[in-house]
Amino acid sequence: MTPPSQVLIEIATQSQAMNYNTPAQVPKITLNGTPIPSPGYTPNSPTGYQIVVINSSQDYTNPASILINEYLMLFPQENTTWWSSTYQYMYAGMLFQQLNGGNIEQQLILLASYGLDNNMPPSNDAYQMLLGLGAGATLQNWETHCDAGSMGGPMNWVNQPANYLFVGMSNYGYGEGYEKQETGESSIVSTLSVTLQNPV
Repeated sequence: MTPPSQVLIEIATQSQAMNYNTPAQVPKITLNGTPIPSPGYTPNSPTGYQIVVINSSQDYTNPASILINEYLMLFPQENTTWWSSTYQYMYAGMLFQQLNGGNIEQQLILLASYGLDNNMPPSNDAYQMLLGLGAGATLQNWETHCDAGSMGGPMNWVNQPANYLFVGMSNYGYGEGYEKQETGESSIVSTLSVTLQNPV
């Protein structure tokens, strides 16, 4: 079968005010309408990201081009439901996956949060990583208009629901990627649609 000349990437996710015992509502990612294969497990944390790393020199729609497909889960401090001192480890995992996704000069990165709080922006290492893949003013605005690491409120886990969706590439410069960051009062649903030329 001849690979398609263009690939429509559609990402949908959500977040809501919630406590830690809420089941995870994972993102949905499709390429030309076909879902990205599941990582093969259900995350046991209500908050995290799905990261997909695709070889950007191959047919994006071929499952064999997927190098990384994982959930990056946020866990609380031991014996608590507090994440203020642990959320940076979720972003350390993000950087680890990107650095281990094959040739870092040939990567298409798809990223979708789930169950996120607005005060969980990327740590400095992940911030730099995303800017290097094409993130720009949207990410910077989030970083500079939140109270990073601050938590508290009646739900004791997520009190300011937020979503972050991102499509970037190894050869993208500042602001050349595609991103969306949104915040809601009690819940927020976000979508991102991007059409890219298939390299084959």
